[in-house]
Amino acid sequence: MSQPLGPPEVLCEGRFLRLVRRTVPGGVWEYAERVGVQDVVLMFAIDAQGRVPLVRQYRAPVQSEVWELPAGLCDTPEPMERTAIRELEEECGFTAHRVEHLMRAPASQGAASTLLDFYLLMDLEPVEGVTGDELFPIETHWVPLDGLEDFVMDRMAQGEMVDVRILAALRCAERRLRMKKDSVRGFSSLAGPET
Repeated sequence: MSQPLGPPEVLCEGRFLRLVRRTVPGGVWEYAERVGVQDVVLMFAIDAQGRVPLVRQYRAPVQSEVWELPAGLCDTPEPMERTAIRELEEECGFTAHRVEHLMRAPASQGAASTLLDFYLLMDLEPVEGVTGDELFPIETHWVPLDGLEDFVMDRMAQGEMVDVRILAALRCAERRLRMKKDSVRGFSSLAGPET
Protein backbone atom coordinates (compact mmCIF):
# COMPACT_ATOMS: atom_id res chain seq x y z
CA MET A 1 0.00 0.00 0.00
CA SER A 2 1.73 3.17 -1.17
CA GLN A 3 1.15 6.50 0.46
CA PRO A 4 0.94 9.82 -1.39
CA LEU A 5 4.03 11.90 -0.72
CA GLY A 6 4.51 15.63 -0.87
CA PRO A 7 7.34 17.08 -2.96
CA PRO A 8 10.82 16.63 -1.50
CA GLU A 9 12.32 19.54 0.42
CA VAL A 10 16.12 19.50 0.59
CA LEU A 11 17.13 20.50 4.12
CA CYS A 12 20.88 20.36 3.48
CA GLU A 13 23.25 18.81 0.99
CA GLY A 14 26.86 17.74 1.25
CA ARG A 15 29.22 16.23 -1.27
CA PHE A 16 27.86 12.68 -0.89
CA LEU A 17 24.53 12.94 0.97
CA ARG A 18 21.49 15.19 1.15
CA LEU A 19 18.88 15.35 3.90
CA VAL A 20 15.33 15.44 2.52
CA ARG A 21 11.97 16.09 4.16
CA ARG A 22 8.69 14.91 2.68
CA THR A 23 5.14 15.33 3.86
CA VAL A 24 3.40 12.00 4.41
CA PRO A 25 -0.08 11.25 5.72
CA GLY A 26 0.05 12.04 9.42
CA GLY A 27 3.23 14.12 9.44
CA VAL A 28 6.66 14.49 7.88
CA TRP A 29 9.51 12.10 7.16
CA GLU A 30 13.17 13.05 7.01
CA TYR A 31 15.68 10.76 5.32
CA ALA A 32 19.02 10.71 3.54
CA GLU A 33 19.60 10.40 -0.19
CA ARG A 34 22.92 9.73 -1.90
CA VAL A 35 24.01 12.49 -4.28
CA GLY A 36 24.55 11.33 -7.86
CA VAL A 37 24.09 7.62 -7.09
CA GLN A 38 21.40 5.32 -8.45
CA ASP A 39 21.95 2.26 -6.27
CA VAL A 40 24.60 0.28 -4.42
CA VAL A 41 25.83 -3.13 -5.61
CA LEU A 42 27.04 -5.81 -3.20
CA MET A 43 28.99 -8.78 -4.51
CA PHE A 44 28.81 -12.32 -3.17
CA ALA A 45 31.69 -13.86 -5.12
CA ILE A 46 32.81 -17.49 -5.01
CA ASP A 47 36.22 -18.56 -6.33
CA ALA A 48 37.24 -21.99 -7.67
CA GLN A 49 38.44 -23.03 -4.18
CA GLY A 50 34.99 -22.35 -2.71
CA ARG A 51 36.03 -19.15 -0.93
CA VAL A 52 34.15 -15.86 -0.56
CA PRO A 53 35.93 -12.49 -0.32
CA LEU A 54 34.99 -10.27 2.60
CA VAL A 55 36.41 -6.82 3.03
CA ARG A 56 37.23 -5.06 6.26
CA GLN A 57 37.35 -1.30 6.24
CA TYR A 58 36.92 1.66 8.56
CA ARG A 59 33.43 3.19 8.58
CA ALA A 60 33.26 6.65 10.18
CA PRO A 61 29.51 6.58 11.03
CA VAL A 62 30.07 3.62 13.40
CA GLN A 63 33.65 4.64 14.27
CA SER A 64 34.93 1.13 13.67
CA GLU A 65 36.27 -1.27 11.10
CA VAL A 66 33.44 -3.36 9.63
CA TRP A 67 33.45 -6.77 7.92
CA GLU A 68 31.37 -6.49 4.73
CA LEU A 69 30.79 -7.86 1.28
CA PRO A 70 32.70 -6.03 -1.46
CA ALA A 71 30.41 -3.23 -2.64
CA GLY A 72 30.28 -0.16 -4.79
CA LEU A 73 28.18 2.79 -5.84
CA CYS A 74 26.33 2.89 -9.15
CA ASP A 75 27.42 6.43 -9.97
CA THR A 76 28.06 5.98 -13.70
CA PRO A 77 25.71 5.06 -16.55
CA GLU A 78 27.25 1.57 -16.87
CA PRO A 79 24.97 -1.46 -16.26
CA MET A 80 24.87 -2.61 -12.63
CA GLU A 81 26.35 -6.00 -13.59
CA ARG A 82 29.40 -4.19 -14.98
CA THR A 83 29.63 -2.06 -11.81
CA ALA A 84 29.65 -5.27 -9.75
CA ILE A 85 32.52 -6.70 -11.83
CA ARG A 86 34.50 -3.44 -11.75
CA GLU A 87 34.14 -3.09 -7.99
CA LEU A 88 35.23 -6.71 -7.44
CA GLU A 89 38.30 -6.00 -9.57
CA GLU A 90 39.11 -2.82 -7.62
CA GLU A 91 38.52 -4.22 -4.12
CA CYS A 92 39.64 -7.83 -4.51
CA GLY A 93 41.81 -8.05 -7.64
CA PHE A 94 39.51 -10.55 -9.41
CA THR A 95 37.16 -10.33 -12.35
CA ALA A 96 34.09 -12.51 -12.85
CA HIS A 97 32.88 -14.24 -16.00
CA ARG A 98 29.50 -15.14 -14.53
CA VAL A 99 27.24 -12.59 -12.85
CA GLU A 100 23.68 -13.16 -11.62
CA HIS A 101 21.35 -10.79 -9.81
CA LEU A 102 20.31 -12.26 -6.44
CA MET A 103 18.00 -9.69 -4.87
CA ARG A 104 17.14 -6.04 -4.36
CA ALA A 105 16.49 -4.61 -0.92
CA PRO A 106 16.42 -1.27 0.90
CA ALA A 107 19.60 -0.34 2.77
CA SER A 108 17.92 1.39 5.69
CA GLN A 109 14.27 1.84 4.81
CA GLY A 110 13.48 4.16 7.73
CA ALA A 111 16.43 6.50 7.25
CA ALA A 112 17.65 6.40 3.63
CA SER A 113 16.35 5.98 0.08
CA THR A 114 19.31 3.83 -1.03
CA LEU A 115 18.52 0.49 -2.65
CA LEU A 116 20.94 -2.44 -2.62
CA ASP A 117 21.38 -4.88 -5.48
CA PHE A 118 23.09 -8.14 -4.53
CA TYR A 119 24.98 -10.09 -7.20
CA LEU A 120 26.40 -13.60 -7.28
CA LEU A 121 29.76 -13.59 -9.09
CA MET A 122 31.48 -16.80 -10.15
CA ASP A 123 34.07 -18.06 -12.62
CA LEU A 124 36.60 -15.67 -11.09
CA GLU A 125 39.98 -14.87 -12.58
CA PRO A 126 42.76 -12.70 -11.09
CA VAL A 127 43.44 -9.36 -12.77
CA GLU A 128 46.78 -7.60 -12.76
CA GLY A 129 47.48 -3.97 -12.08
CA VAL A 130 44.08 -3.00 -10.71
CA THR A 131 44.16 -0.52 -7.89
CA GLY A 132 41.15 0.63 -5.93
CA ASP A 133 39.92 4.17 -5.64
CA GLU A 134 39.02 4.03 -1.97
CA LEU A 135 39.53 6.83 0.55
CA PHE A 136 40.51 4.36 3.26
CA PRO A 137 42.50 1.13 3.00
CA ILE A 138 40.51 -2.05 2.40
CA GLU A 139 41.65 -5.43 3.68
CA THR A 140 40.39 -8.39 1.66
CA HIS A 141 40.02 -11.79 3.36
CA TRP A 142 39.01 -14.97 1.54
CA VAL A 143 36.79 -17.12 3.77
CA PRO A 144 35.84 -20.75 2.99
CA LEU A 145 32.21 -20.86 1.93
CA ASP A 146 31.36 -23.78 4.20
CA GLY A 147 32.68 -21.82 7.19
CA LEU A 148 31.33 -18.39 6.30
CA GLU A 149 28.43 -18.38 8.74
CA ASP A 150 30.70 -19.49 11.61
CA PHE A 151 33.26 -16.84 10.61
CA VAL A 152 30.61 -14.10 10.79
CA MET A 153 29.16 -15.34 14.09
CA ASP A 154 32.63 -15.72 15.64
CA ARG A 155 33.58 -12.16 14.67
CA MET A 156 30.37 -10.82 16.17
CA ALA A 157 30.95 -12.83 19.37
CA GLN A 158 34.39 -11.21 19.61
CA GLY A 159 32.76 -7.78 19.52
CA GLU A 160 33.78 -6.94 15.95
CA MET A 161 31.40 -5.03 13.68
CA VAL A 162 29.94 -7.22 10.93
CA ASP A 163 27.39 -6.32 8.26
CA VAL A 164 24.78 -9.05 8.66
CA ARG A 165 23.82 -8.67 5.01
CA ILE A 166 26.64 -11.17 4.46
CA LEU A 167 24.31 -13.84 5.88
CA ALA A 168 21.35 -12.69 3.78
CA ALA A 169 23.49 -12.94 0.64
CA LEU A 170 24.73 -16.38 1.72
CA ARG A 171 21.15 -17.67 2.02
CA CYS A 172 20.15 -16.19 -1.34
CA ALA A 173 23.22 -17.68 -3.04
CA GLU A 174 22.52 -21.09 -1.46
CA ARG A 175 18.93 -20.99 -2.67
CA ARG A 176 19.89 -19.88 -6.19
CA LEU A 177 22.49 -22.60 -6.56
CA ARG A 178 20.17 -25.25 -5.10
CA MET A 179 17.38 -24.28 -7.53
CA LYS A 180 19.78 -24.48 -10.45
CA LYS A 181 21.38 -27.65 -9.10
CA ASP A 182 24.66 -25.82 -9.63
CA SER A 183 27.76 -27.42 -8.21
CA VAL A 184 30.08 -25.03 -6.43
CA ARG A 185 32.90 -26.06 -4.15
CA GLY A 186 31.71 -25.47 -0.60
CA PHE A 187 28.09 -25.75 -1.66
CA SER A 188 28.30 -29.38 -2.77
CA SER A 189 25.52 -30.43 -0.39
CA LEU A 190 23.21 -27.86 -1.96
CA ALA A 191 23.10 -29.36 -5.39
CA GLY A 192 20.50 -31.80 -4.14
CA PRO A 193 20.39 -35.57 -4.37
CA GLU A 194 21.58 -37.16 -7.54
CA THR A 195 18.78 -38.52 -9.71
